[in-house]
Amino acid sequence: MAGAAPFPEPKPEARHSGFFSKPPAAAAATSLNEISAQMNSIARRMRLLEERYTTLRKKTQLSDQNMLNLQKDLHRNVTAFGDEMTDLRKELLELRDTVRLVIKEIKDCAKTEDVKVLESYINLWDPIKYVTKEEVARIVEEALNRGRGGR
Repeated sequence: MAGAAPFPEPKPEARHSGFFSKPPAAAAATSLNEISAQMNSIARRMRLLEERYTTLRKKTQLSDQNMLNLQKDLHRNVTAFGDEMTDLRKELLELRDTVRLVIKEIKDCAKTEDVKVLESYINLWDPIKYVTKEEVARIVEEALNRGRGGR
């Protein structure tokens, strides 16, 4: 049995002669209809997947654009914040210098005790009773005139 097939091949008319089998022409038409339906189904699914892919790509592009806009806004805000901090630092230094100047001026001012000592000396000397140069000159002139005229 060298060369003989292990199972005998059925006769062509016996191949489709079962209870559930169809004739060969009907089977070919059915198989073409099934292949066509499967191809249509595959094409429909491909279009659906392509639409989903396009939608996802658009959403991704939109998300990327939003992220770029947010990054620009954040960078702008950080820069503005840094500028404000620099301005505040300058103002703080100016304020510190001004406070130091005011403290120096206050140290140079007279104290209450010094003013009271001066007040007591002024009250003791009573400068209101002093005579001005004009008054002294007038008094001397009057005295000289009396001395010349009275002799």
